[in-house]
Amino acid sequence: MAEKGKEHLPAVTVSLAIENVDSHATMQKLSAASPEGLTPLSLDRISFVTAGSITYNVPTEDGLEPRQYLDAFVIHNHGYRQLYTGPYDPQNPSPPECVSWDGITGHGSPGGVCARCPFNVFGVDAQCKPYRWLYLLFPDEMLPTTLALPRTSLSRRLHKGITSYVIGLAKGGKLKVKGGLWPWEVMTRIGLAKRERGVGMVATFEEGPPLSKAHKAVMAAYVESFKKALTFPTLTSGGDPTETPPRVYGGAVPEHHNYGPEPDDEGFNF
Repeated sequence: MAEKGKEHLPAVTVSLAIENVDSHATMQKLSAASPEGLTPLSLDRISFVTAGSITYNVPTEDGLEPRQYLDAFVIHNHGYRQLYTGPYDPQNPSPPECVSWDGITGHGSPGGVCARCPFNVFGVDAQCKPYRWLYLLFPDEMLPTTLALPRTSLSRRLHKGITSYVIGLAKGGKLKVKGGLWPWEVMTRIGLAKRERGVGMVATFEEGPPLSKAHKAVMAAYVESFKKALTFPTLTSGGDPTETPPRVYGGAVPEHHNYGPEPDDEGFNF
């Protein structure tokens, strides 16, 4: 998927696997292939590193491949939250009590506006865990792979964190592009760094070369088709939505409890 050399940022992208494909037709076929449609759970997933690990484990045809960083295009992202009020048992997973696929509105119990939820508190012991799901398209792949960033990688104080990175691109990036850049317009290198406080690692983001004008047009059409086709699972019994197969989900997102006007998203949805 990505180059393994560490000395330099990735080279200019010369080809994309998606450039000779009708992306709209592809997304329609993928949506029709499963009763649940195209959901985040339909895609390959890179689990974030655990304490003591220094590499990402990338799913490939030959199994998981350890990599120190990921060179890919960030084609989409959204907030995510899940609430467990009891201990998590990976051998016998139970569904979370509440899930939010945008980080704004929860579905389940208690459900409603996340910003007003009593479980939405700051700290490592918070029961409602915030994440940021990224959709990464590698140049030689037809479908994106997901990466869920945990709370420790979402801080605005991180020098090379996702927030400062996206703001930098919106301001034009390294080349000071007038009008700014979308994250899918440049190759992104996602690495790892030790946390300044506490144990474990945080994700780092570095801007790589921009796409050519022709490749930008291809990528723009692909991103639009993908975002239109993407749907989100409903909360049912059967396990942790970040770990279990998508067969335990299906249907439209249920109506939520209305606790008042929804707040603005404090994250980015590019």
